[in-house]
Amino acid sequence: MLVNFAVVRERPALVVLWLPDGRPVPVGASVHVSSSGETAPVGLRGEVYLQNLPVQTELTVRLQGKTCQVFVAHPASQDPQPRLGPWVCAWRETP
Repeated sequence: MLVNFAVVRERPALVVLWLPDGRPVPVGASVHVSSSGETAPVGLRGEVYLQNLPVQTELTVRLQGKTCQVFVAHPASQDPQPRLGPWVCAWRETP
């Protein structure tokens, strides 16, 4: 019997997001990866685990009627799950 398995290279990363005043993005915010459609919650210290972060993409952060966009890059690395950032995200009201 021959069984074929699809091999998918994932690029997990722990992304750190901060507000302009240096505080972390609050727990409970959600992050949407524009190029892959992945969505994940923000945890403590503004950290969000993304299972498959593209090499370059835009993240949209949402919390309580506010959004912000952050452009991030996932550099080539031997680290199987790098901690990237912090990247600063400025909130704005959602129309």
